[in-house]
Amino acid sequence: MRSRPPFAPLAAVVAAAVVSCSHAASEPELPTVVQTAEGPVRGRITSDPDARGQVRVFLGIPFAAPPIGGNRFRAPQPVAPWVDTLDAKGFGRPCAQVLGLAPVFNGGSAEDCLYLNVWTPPRAAKSPRPVMVWIHGGAFIAGSAADSYYDGAHFVEATDVVLVSLNYRLGPFGFLGHPSVGGNFGLLDQRAALEWVRRNIAAFGGDPANVTLFGESAGGVSVSLHMLSPESAPLFHRAIAESGPPSLVGLASVDEATQMADDLARALGCAAGDFVCLRGKPVADVATALKWDKQPVGGFLEGSVKVAVWWPIVDGAVVKRPPEELLRDGALAHVPFLLGTMSEEGKVFHAGFVGDIPLTSAAEYAPAVSRAFGAAAPAVLARYPVSQFASPNDALAHILTLASFACPTRRMARASVKAGNATFLYQMTRPSHGGSISSLGPVHASDIAYLFDTTTALTGGPGEDGGPLVTAMQGYWKRLAATGDPNGGTEVAWPRFGADEPHVVLNIPVTTAAHLDADECDFWDTIPAVKIVSY
Repeated sequence: MRSRPPFAPLAAVVAAAVVSCSHAASEPELPTVVQTAEGPVRGRITSDPDARGQVRVFLGIPFAAPPIGGNRFRAPQPVAPWVDTLDAKGFGRPCAQVLGLAPVFNGGSAEDCLYLNVWTPPRAAKSPRPVMVWIHGGAFIAGSAADSYYDGAHFVEATDVVLVSLNYRLGPFGFLGHPSVGGNFGLLDQRAALEWVRRNIAAFGGDPANVTLFGESAGGVSVSLHMLSPESAPLFHRAIAESGPPSLVGLASVDEATQMADDLARALGCAAGDFVCLRGKPVADVATALKWDKQPVGGFLEGSVKVAVWWPIVDGAVVKRPPEELLRDGALAHVPFLLGTMSEEGKVFHAGFVGDIPLTSAAEYAPAVSRAFGAAAPAVLARYPVSQFASPNDALAHILTLASFACPTRRMARASVKAGNATFLYQMTRPSHGGSISSLGPVHASDIAYLFDTTTALTGGPGEDGGPLVTAMQGYWKRLAATGDPNGGTEVAWPRFGADEPHVVLNIPVTTAAHLDADECDFWDTIPAVKIVSY
């Protein structure tokens, strides 16, 4: 966390105080009790951890009925209205999940988890504020809107938007699929939260006609899939996908999803397709019953994942067709779209932090690539011989960064332009500081520390000298949300992605470049991307 610089000019401090007093006199403080369409909720006014300002916070607001009992493996149902004021001062529990990628149930999680959170500035504005809806990451099997990475206090204070974050069902509860019950319940939960925003956000000072959907990793994949969903498209007006192209994870076919659902049933002592039996099983048993080591994280190493990985499904309903086909046809929502990746995404997946374990020798490199790419492995090995890298793990990380992050993101940016969208591409090249993954460089999830201006044990924080990039990123994201264009501030102008394929490089200072990884991505456009678990 950063404090106000001690060298701030006295005149600027005095001017800020005058503006603050002026706003205090002209803008009334907003109430902490808000009437929603479902019932009244009571939040609180709280100072952010650095005491740099105040925000109005409402935590743990139900947006759908608890998905328990008969609602397990069912699309989200309407929440029952209430009369007494709901005390919205604490997060809802994380959705039922395992601990990381281990087959151990997270006892702090629960099925009754469909809650969202709202942060707003404490005072009224002359017009409704832009709304930004955040979808958390976690491989579709873990994570929560309550994770400290995503605390909205600094973000709202800096951007003057209304911020919403949400939980959605994970693992088999969110992404089991079967012809008798449907599937993609986690994506439908996200859509239900967007419908709640449309109904209720005006009461919190937000503009329901100006909603930006944004997320990172599995959250970014979710944003990308909503971009490809005609039913979701009317519910948001701008989109930001961070490290989340839709091909990042291996979306299951209906047949594959049905097989997994039947395998789960049998593992729990139920007949295949017997959802009466499955709905009666304890939540921890459902979360951990199916062990699956067929598709390890990263696709390179055998047996590294000991719990089944549940991904979204190409079900013909929520996800109409494989994302690659939809992108090829330019079948995206018509909204301004900002997207990008970290420059060394893959390193975190091959350093023992997530699922895969490091290779122990160069002799293991070719077999790992063969497992991931099959018939295409000889071309990959010829392009990326292990001798070109400091270690075989560095080689795998470089391949993973390009094949599953950077190059699929370029393909989606091109499809967005084809659809007629104002499109803005970035690559972030600055690492976070002080966290367990920080020493690996600008890896997957490092951007969260800068965007939310938070510090955690995993990602660390922006560092003492990271303030300019925090300010730049929050400014770009805010303006994209407000106007559909990240430009208009004092930061470097962000060119639209187009014929010359320019992009912004997020570092200190922010710069621009063009044709990001062009030669390598031209190669990867001819190779099926390895499907990985996002985190």
